[in-house]
Amino acid sequence: MKHHFRFAVVLAVFLALGSQGVSLAQTPAGADDAKAYDPIQTLLCLNYAMESLCKVISYNDIVILDQEYTNIINNINASKIKDDEIVSIFTHLMDRLTAQKIQDKQKTLVEQNYERQVSNALYDAISGATSGTSVIAINPFSLASSAIYGVGSSYFNYRKNLEQYKQQRQESEWSIDQQIMNDLNGIRKEFFEITVRLTNKYKWPDEYRLAENQVNDYVEALKDSDSERRFRKLERMQGDFRAFPPFWYYFGLAAQENKDEAKALECYAKFDETNKGIFRKDPFLAAVNINRLAMLGNNATAAQVHQGLEVILKNSQKSEWNNVLFAAMQYATLKEYKTADDLLLQNIDEMHDVSLHKRIRAELMLESKSTDDYAKITKDMVNNANVHIQDILYLYGKTNDTQLLRQVEKQILSITLSLQSHLLATHDFVLSVPVRLCYADIDVVISNDGKSIPSSTVSVDPKTEMCLFTFANVLDVAKYVQQTTEIEVTFGLMHKSYPITVTFALQMVSQTKQSGTVSKWLGSKETYDDKSVVPKLVKVVIGNKEYRVDDSGLVL
Repeated sequence: MKHHFRFAVVLAVFLALGSQGVSLAQTPAGADDAKAYDPIQTLLCLNYAMESLCKVISYNDIVILDQEYTNIINNINASKIKDDEIVSIFTHLMDRLTAQKIQDKQKTLVEQNYERQVSNALYDAISGATSGTSVIAINPFSLASSAIYGVGSSYFNYRKNLEQYKQQRQESEWSIDQQIMNDLNGIRKEFFEITVRLTNKYKWPDEYRLAENQVNDYVEALKDSDSERRFRKLERMQGDFRAFPPFWYYFGLAAQENKDEAKALECYAKFDETNKGIFRKDPFLAAVNINRLAMLGNNATAAQVHQGLEVILKNSQKSEWNNVLFAAMQYATLKEYKTADDLLLQNIDEMHDVSLHKRIRAELMLESKSTDDYAKITKDMVNNANVHIQDILYLYGKTNDTQLLRQVEKQILSITLSLQSHLLATHDFVLSVPVRLCYADIDVVISNDGKSIPSSTVSVDPKTEMCLFTFANVLDVAKYVQQTTEIEVTFGLMHKSYPITVTFALQMVSQTKQSGTVSKWLGSKETYDDKSVVPKLVKVVIGNKEYRVDDSGLVL
């Protein structure tokens, strides 16, 4: 029973430390030097433990549990743990948490969703592609920094957008195993006793200790999507959370979302004041500095930017590539292009949205007038199957480099339209598009009378590496061939990266054919004219530039 109690206590503490990436500082056995350890760190660990337990139980989500596990493995500073028995129990804790590791397909889904959010925000900020034109921003890298701040790091983004994630999955597959939940609830019940013992040992003021009901109210307040209401709830709690750094982060964030910059800066200053550096890599510390730099914008001094970026990079996990990208854009704004490029390469090496990062690298070389490096990057982009053609076309839109367009022209002209017939029914259009022109969230539409109609089905032919977009029941061929005027149909490949539209002429072709099998058997020599419809690509619009297509290709 005694061993079970000690295990439960340590499990509670370490669960919280894993959630926040805390580096546990432990008072060495027999140490007399009061300066060797600040007891307030133990208090913070206890409060983090209570917060973590309440979050895991409240959310009941396997991704959040996985984040706890990952942060424990990566962030605990083993050199601070002096008690061998604690180390042994920590090992047991690791074994317990791995009992329900998130599956690879679940983690991939979350990572892909997050990557799309970051990419789309950056495309909106840098490209101006949503309006159908290419835009050369006065300071595109500053705009990109603001966009990245808006998405947030993966640690905070998942909780913020949990409802969106839920819509894409079977919820029963993402809940925590009931036995693990029972264990966590059992730990929570025993938590109070160890807190009282440590409070008596270190003589902390009782108002600094967070009670379970206080933390539960706080966690529920953080879930509120209404930033004004969330701010009011947190404002009423600030007396209870005066010594808890994460509270000041969330309170400052709510103020920042409500455009109260003075209050936000005040809260972030309180975070700095209460933060005791017990983390090895602190996601809250990184987020505070990102928010502060985003809010200061062009008013931040170079010294403030450098100091903030140093803290951000030092406190970012390998998986927090969004933080690395934010830092890269900040350095680019300062015209420190080499540092910015090194950070972009770091994300490319980790395979984070390779296409977008290479495009930003190329834009960085344009900005720094590094002509040779720009040529090397674009050549690699053309030859790299992981790079979308739209990202190359965006660069063409900025430079009017016709040689670059010619290098990807074949991919564009590979877009074809065919008819799929149905017996006694109208025909389908099947638009075949090279994979390198297709994003996971691309919208392919047909324009008709000013309306955009999406495809009815999408499939991929792995042999030809083509995406097949089917538009069902759109053409009555029998009626169409009776008319004398040919028409054109236009399809849009709509994505935030760079829009492309292609237009096909539905040409009517007559062929003289002999009568059917029975006529031939009877010796008939009668013939008839068979009219068919043959789509031909006649026009391509790239961004805001229109090109005719002839037998030689794009007419530039």
